[in-house]
Amino acid sequence: MSLIRALSKELEARSDDSLRALFAARPDLISPVVPDFAALAARASARVSVQRALERLNKPEMQVLETLHLCTNTDTGHSVSAAGLKKCINGATLAALEPILNKLQELALIHRADPPATVHNPGRQRFYLPVGSLKDVIGIYPAGLGRSYTELVRLQPAFAQRVVHLVAELHQSGADILAATTPMDAALALQRWTSTPENLQHILSEAPVRTRPF
Repeated sequence: MSLIRALSKELEARSDDSLRALFAARPDLISPVVPDFAALAARASARVSVQRALERLNKPEMQVLETLHLCTNTDTGHSVSAAGLKKCINGATLAALEPILNKLQELALIHRADPPATVHNPGRQRFYLPVGSLKDVIGIYPAGLGRSYTELVRLQPAFAQRVVHLVAELHQSGADILAATTPMDAALALQRWTSTPENLQHILSEAPVRTRPF
């Protein structure tokens, strides 16, 4: 399902009060009036409208949204839950994250999504994806980071050929990383493995001295 279609279905299921709150927070969505929910979802996903919405977010909300962007992949549908974000934001708690995610969803900046295939027991966790234009608004490399592993798989054939073997070697060495059989799965495994503060600290502690300050 496309991102706009998924957002459209979510908007259509909202109550009148929820829609009024959305229009109050993002008045550009109803000026001019849209004919249906598909058009509303398309406008809510437009780069200019998303930029305006982001300008009203506070620092914690923006941090959560940036982290969600880094932990998801709209091309593959790889979503993330509050529990997944908690691992990537130092000091974060579910009690703090869930209200922020609810607000971002109310603002139609993120929407509910199916759990990733790698999550075998999602339970009652809610998983999210951002609107497709978010990467254009906050930048391809938020927080000053470089290309993601998934982007390297798409753009660098040499990396795509090596990444499955790299993940296999890490897995065999005892690293807490999921096994993978395809380049994209391997890229996602690397992305998850390096995204938690604990794993990153461990990686840096064993890195050459000159690389540790980075």
